[in-house]
Amino acid sequence: MSKRMDNILHEAALQGLISDAVVASQDKERPWAVVVMTAIAAWFAAIPLGILVVLVLLSDAKPDEGAFVAVGVLVLGAAVAMLYQGGKSLFVEQLGVASLIVGTALVGFGSFDSKSVQSSLGLMALLTMILAVSVPQGWLRALLAASFVSLLTLSVSYRQIYSATTGVPAEYVLNFMAFAWIGGHAVLRRIEHKPESARIASAMESILTGVGAMTVLLLALCAGRTFLFGAAHLSSMLPFHTSVPAGATALVSVACALLAAAWSMRQWPALRSFWFGTVAATAACLCWFSVALGAVLLVCAVCAANGRRNLALLAAASALWIVGAFYFQLAWPLGIKAAVLAACGALLGAVARYAMPAEAPAEAPLHVPLRAPATRERWRRLAIGGAGALVLVVANAAIWEKETLIRNGAPVYVELAPVDPRSLMQGDYMALNYALPPEVALSAADAAMLVARRAPNGVATPLRIHEGEALAADEMLIELVRKKGRLMIASDAWYFAEGEAERWSHARYGEFRVDAKGKALLVGLRGPKLEAL
Repeated sequence: MSKRMDNILHEAALQGLISDAVVASQDKERPWAVVVMTAIAAWFAAIPLGILVVLVLLSDAKPDEGAFVAVGVLVLGAAVAMLYQGGKSLFVEQLGVASLIVGTALVGFGSFDSKSVQSSLGLMALLTMILAVSVPQGWLRALLAASFVSLLTLSVSYRQIYSATTGVPAEYVLNFMAFAWIGGHAVLRRIEHKPESARIASAMESILTGVGAMTVLLLALCAGRTFLFGAAHLSSMLPFHTSVPAGATALVSVACALLAAAWSMRQWPALRSFWFGTVAATAACLCWFSVALGAVLLVCAVCAANGRRNLALLAAASALWIVGAFYFQLAWPLGIKAAVLAACGALLGAVARYAMPAEAPAEAPLHVPLRAPATRERWRRLAIGGAGALVLVVANAAIWEKETLIRNGAPVYVELAPVDPRSLMQGDYMALNYALPPEVALSAADAAMLVARRAPNGVATPLRIHEGEALAADEMLIELVRKKGRLMIASDAWYFAEGEAERWSHARYGEFRVDAKGKALLVGLRGPKLEAL
C-alpha cells in the first residue's frame, strides 16, 4: 500500500498536479518501537565516543582550542553524511543526529572567546544556519533554523541584554528577522509549484518554519511578564527582556499592524468594512505601546492567509502574551495602563455588538413553526443571563467570605523574613517570606496547618506542623498553602500603589485575620513596633 501511494504521488508530481516538495517531505512509516530502540542504540554509541574525544583533547596540559574546532568540523561532516544515509538505515540517521550535537558542542567549545562573546555567538549562529541548509531532514532544519534566530539575537543584542552598556535591542533584530521571514516566504510562494525547484522549496519551507516560530516566541519574551501565566515567576526566565525606547521602533510596530490589516483585507474582501477597520486601529494603538506586537500580528496575518495554521496560532498566542505584558510595564502608572486596556476592550465589545454584520437568518422549513427561531433566541439569552448571574453570585460569595473573615477573624501578626529589595525595585508589589521553622518551610506537603503561639499583643510565634495533637491554651492553628515550591501563610506578596516602595520597605510583620478553623487572610503590613505603615 505504501509503495502504491509513493507511485501515485510521484506520478502526480510528474504531471504537475502537486509540488515535488510534497513528495520529498513524505517520510516512510517506521514502527515507533523500532525507532526508539534504534535511537537508544545510536545515542549510546555516539555519546561515549564524544566524551572520549573530549578527554583525549583535554589530556594535554594546554589543550589546543583549534583542535576542538577541527575535530568538531570533521564530526559535523560525518554527521551530515550519515543523515543523508538516514533513508537507508535508521540507526545511521540517529547516529548522525547524536554526532551533530557532539560536533556542534566541540566547535562551540573550541571557538568560544570570553573576551568576545558576541563574535562567538555569531559564529555559532552562522554554523547552525549552514547545518540547517545542509541536512535533509525537515524537522532538523526547523530546529537548527530556530537555534540560528536565538543565537543571532543573543549575538547582536548581547550588551543590551546582559550588561548595563547600551547596545542593539533584541526587538530590532527580531523585527528584521520577521521581515526576512516575510521576504523568504514571498520567494517560496514563487517557486513552490515549480518541479525543478522542489528540493529548494522543501528546504526553505522547513527553515522558514523554524525562523518564524522562534521569532514570534522571542518577541513575546521581549515583551516581559504577562498576566496570562504566573507573572511573578517569569522575571528570571526572560533573558531576552529589554527596554526599548518609543519612537522609530514604535512607528515600525504600528506600520506592521497596518500592513497586517491591509494584507488581511486584500486576502479576504469580507474584512473591508468599518468594524474591521476599527479593530485594526485598536491593534495599531496597542502596537505603539507594545513595540513587539506589530511584527507578530504581521506574521500571524501572513500565515493565516496562506494556510499555515500552526504558525498562525503560535503568533496569535504570542500576540495575546504581548498584550498582557503591557499591563506589567513600569513606564506608565497602573491606573493609566488599566484604563487603556479597558478602553480597548470596550471599543472591541462595541464593535462586536453593533458594528459587526449580523448573520442572516436561515429560512425556516415549511414544517417548522415560525416562532422556533425566537424560542431559540430566548433560551440563548436566558443561558447567557444565567451564566452572568452565576458569575456574580460566585464572585460576591467570595467577597462576602473574605469580608466576614476580616470582620470576625482574630488579628495575628507573623514576623517577616528580611525583605528582598529586588522585589521592591520591580514595582507594584513586595515579595513576602515568613520566619517559619526550617522543618515547616522544607515540608513536602501541598498544604498543612501551622501550630503557632499567640502572644497577648497578637504576635504569633510559629512552632510546628499540626499532627492532630491537642493544642495548648495559647496555641492556635494557621492554614499553610504551597506557593513557589514552599509552604506559605495565605500570600507570598503584598501589592501596593506605584511610588510607595519606601513606605512598605520598613515592614517587619504581616497582619492577618485568622478564623477558628485556621483560615488566614493577609490584610496589611506592620512596622517593627506593630505600628501601621
